[in-house]
Amino acid sequence: MLKGEADITGMETESAVGAIRELEAETKLVQNPELSHIMSQHFISHKNNPQSPLVTTLLNKGITEMRRSGEWYDIVSSALAKFNGLLPSG
Repeated sequence: MLKGEADITGMETESAVGAIRELEAETKLVQNPELSHIMSQHFISHKNNPQSPLVTTLLNKGITEMRRSGEWYDIVSSALAKFNGLLPSG
């Protein structure tokens, strides 16, 4: 990355901070402000629904797996590329 081999990279925030410090690259890299904040998403289910605990557990497991596999970051990257006109929408 710092050898001119890539123009952009994506990293999880906590890992990025450590890597940037380790590489002494604070003055060589810039952060995309559109990706530098956390937005929470909320999911609710009715407390009288007997399936609520199961649905909530499955949703949380799915989101965790998407983050671990990198699928979540691929989705975000694709959406940003479309927003910035780098990919055709659709």
